[in-house]
Amino acid sequence: MSRTYNIRWQESDNQELKKAVKNFNAKITRIIKKNPSMKNVLPEKVSVGQMRDLIETRQDLKREINALKRFTQRGAEELVEVPDNEYNLKTTKWQKEEMTRRIGVINRKRKKRLKEVQQTPLKSRGKELGYTKGELGMGRAEAVSLTPMNAFSPKMGRADLNMKFKNILKESQSTYWTKRDILLKDNYIKSLEENFNSNNIKDIIQAIQDMDYKEFKKIFDEEGGNFELSYPPNKQQEHDYEIALRAIWIPNR
Repeated sequence: MSRTYNIRWQESDNQELKKAVKNFNAKITRIIKKNPSMKNVLPEKVSVGQMRDLIETRQDLKREINALKRFTQRGAEELVEVPDNEYNLKTTKWQKEEMTRRIGVINRKRKKRLKEVQQTPLKSRGKELGYTKGELGMGRAEAVSLTPMNAFSPKMGRADLNMKFKNILKESQSTYWTKRDILLKDNYIKSLEENFNSNNIKDIIQAIQDMDYKEFKKIFDEEGGNFELSYPPNKQQEHDYEIALRAIWIPNR
């Protein structure tokens, strides 16, 4: 996989994005003015701020600008049926194609990540158990996040379609999984700070904070991929949990 970099916005980038957003919204306005009944079928308007919040890399910028431009092409606003929908839901040719195009990329990334997780050799306090995470099975939330996504569903309504489109846009960004892993690391640290006497585990917290998010995720998955040890059931067992955490996060000290 090619390496991605966080974008350094230049004035030319802002102007190009601003123009693409303006033309995208202008076409929606023209269509509604000519045919008001199209209002709820067209894609929602976007703002430059929304797009900047979405975009993380130059690759993302190029993708999103090209997507906005595709809507301004002749015929992109034509109505088509959402596949296999029980309510005969319709959307624009542009939105259907965008969702279909991106879902393929998303599912390839999910498949790759699922394979990596399944092949992770499980450990307990740093000692190998002799089987993989795939053999033991993943938690429901993790399994759902890595299951192939469908762009459309039979019972999808208009609000569902718009929400799915937003989720697809979000997950198709280059840094989607990186941001999730960084958030996981931050939440794990937060759970330790909230559930232990922080003075007793300063070294553990510091070790995790100093750790690259990729290394954290690797160790987290090896140890079962859950927050169990960050929630001691009572004060009497807190010390035992501290010993376990040290064996995992600072095994050589």
